[in-house]
Amino acid sequence: MLIRGFARLCPRAFGVALMVGALPTMAAEVRILSPRPGEVVHGVVEVHAEVAGAEIVRVEFLVNDRRVGEVVRPPWRLAVDLGGDNLEHDIAVVASSANGERWHAQVRTGRFAVHDEVTVTLQQVYLTATEGGKRILDLRREEVELSEDGRRQIIVTFAQGEVPFTAVVLMDASLSMSGEKLAAARTGVHAFAAGMRPLDEARAVVFAEEIRTVTPFSTFPEVLRAALSDVGAGGGTALNDALRLALVPLKRRQGRRVVVLLSDGVDSHSVLRMRQVLPALQRSRAQLYWFNLEALRARDGATVRSPWRTAAEHQEERRLLAEAVALSGGRVIPAGTAGAITEGFAELLRELRDQYVLGYYPPSRHGDGRFRRIQVRATRPGVQIRTAAGYVDW
Repeated sequence: MLIRGFARLCPRAFGVALMVGALPTMAAEVRILSPRPGEVVHGVVEVHAEVAGAEIVRVEFLVNDRRVGEVVRPPWRLAVDLGGDNLEHDIAVVASSANGERWHAQVRTGRFAVHDEVTVTLQQVYLTATEGGKRILDLRREEVELSEDGRRQIIVTFAQGEVPFTAVVLMDASLSMSGEKLAAARTGVHAFAAGMRPLDEARAVVFAEEIRTVTPFSTFPEVLRAALSDVGAGGGTALNDALRLALVPLKRRQGRRVVVLLSDGVDSHSVLRMRQVLPALQRSRAQLYWFNLEALRARDGATVRSPWRTAAEHQEERRLLAEAVALSGGRVIPAGTAGAITEGFAELLRELRDQYVLGYYPPSRHGDGRFRRIQVRATRPGVQIRTAAGYVDW
């Protein structure tokens, strides 16, 4: 009623209002000033847009149809990381007004024309340097030489110190681990969890003849300890099978990977042999550390028999386990007493903190699944280097 009455009283005024309300919003003109169409860009690049003709409240930035950020006031600029690859990129900006209208502009960047492009990935190598059994903490890049398949390589990165790790703590809870050994193993894992730094992450896998408990990867030590609260010893031992299963998710993690095995090393139930597990360990590029709890039972495993393996076969499996440890760049840690396990875990954490990491670009990358042998040596007299024997090119 009020609107109709107002229209009868003031038809001219009401007509003007309708006319103004019906006017279309002024169109905006959006341009991308940089990068320019066809320009070859990589790394961190500033995308600079210009908007004219309308009041804009937000400008969104997209790269290859993926939203990478927005700006709510001029200047309409955003730094975008395009990566280091030689690729074309579709860069778009979308300007929005207060009433929801949108305008956009888009450019496609260029790439260098190449006849044969080879992808080379920086290979990282973790190493421990010792002299007379004590770790060396002042090794310099010029004192280290690295070869791949017998060919000397240029070391492009070299660092030492706090490099976060991703670990799988693999704990044997079979019948042979009953009593003092299981209690000692639990204490050792608690010590390991307590020594984790904020960027370290780990998961616990408890096994016997089958996997009993698995925790998610976590940076919280409480998650690791929770897996051990109700663990009891019983059943057979499928060490090889458990190790193989533990390596599957670890291969997908980034950075330094570590497997910590607490077991007497007597495998009575695995379907797999250690020779079948070794390729998976090499593909994962994990360092394997074995806390050998055999001494707690004061026997060497040579008399162990099972329906699946003879005493000689059991002894061979233990030998191959120790060989796998060495090839991974880890080591066997004798754990003859409960105190030795706790101290062994503390020493392991110190070793991981003191390791060096170096990087180099391999001469070629074929992805053929072949094993590339790495040799690292120190030119400083008396210094010994321990590292993985190589990597699988995949």
